[in-house]
Amino acid sequence: MSQSHKSYYLWGAIIGFWICSLTAWQATAQTLPRRAHLGAQIGTLTPAIKRAYRLPDSLKGIIFYKIFPAMAADQANLQPQDIVRTINNQKVSEAAELVRAVAQAKGGDSLRFEVLRKDSTFVQNIVLGFYPREYNLFFETFYTSVCNAQGDTLSLIYTKPNSDNAVPLALLLPKDKSISVEYPFLPREGLYRYVETLSRQGIATLRIEQRGCGDDRRSPDSCQTALITDWQASLSTFKRYAFIDTKKVFLLDEAENNDAYFLYQNLDFVFAGFISSSKVGNPHLHYDPEKKDFLFEVVESIK
Repeated sequence: MSQSHKSYYLWGAIIGFWICSLTAWQATAQTLPRRAHLGAQIGTLTPAIKRAYRLPDSLKGIIFYKIFPAMAADQANLQPQDIVRTINNQKVSEAAELVRAVAQAKGGDSLRFEVLRKDSTFVQNIVLGFYPREYNLFFETFYTSVCNAQGDTLSLIYTKPNSDNAVPLALLLPKDKSISVEYPFLPREGLYRYVETLSRQGIATLRIEQRGCGDDRRSPDSCQTALITDWQASLSTFKRYAFIDTKKVFLLDEAENNDAYFLYQNLDFVFAGFISSSKVGNPHLHYDPEKKDFLFEVVESIK
């Protein structure tokens, strides 16, 4: 990294530290508050849905397709095919309106629904729960946070494979920067397939929640300056976890669009190399039974 880059990060880190220390969430904060969660699969009452369920053409509202067990909707005794006609006494007709109402609330807040079930209408107060965390038999998940140089608080997700020894770490860069990198529900797609595959091979992972997604409260910003400042801040959290072998830290770019190589060149850290997302089933590594360790092929560029 050039001297000018180092000076930028030095002053940025100092400014960011003072901003964070003036807020409730400091750089040592362990978790951000979990977002509110309803626990249901919903949809808009489109003409096709009305025909399928033999509903009146004039009916407007939001239909529940699936209720997840032991979550807020289930605890309020809502059922599949229930139709929400109002939220907090306001008429609704689009599923996005309920999504927005939940996103603007906090866990523990209540929403007042007017619900149509078959031929009867009733009012039900829903106490929103908290978004569940990822769970997998092949790894343990750790949620933490850190401030970047601008004073923004980042939500980080670490996974640790089932190992008692220090393990390599892969920093995972998502292809789609507009959706959450967290996958507590099935089907689990996106980065999660790399998390599970790498965990099976004894590799820890780190994801930064996307701006404006999940527990993150930052404004969306996909520029490369933000990419650098966010990941530079995340590097300081390695010391929180003894299971990370800091000499074996790799970059995996889901899109393989040179973001990983850009970070490799600009972050103030010595990376061991890259893991190819196109070969994640055998991501440029193999296990040496004699050395009882993983051997990595260090890739010098991303195609």
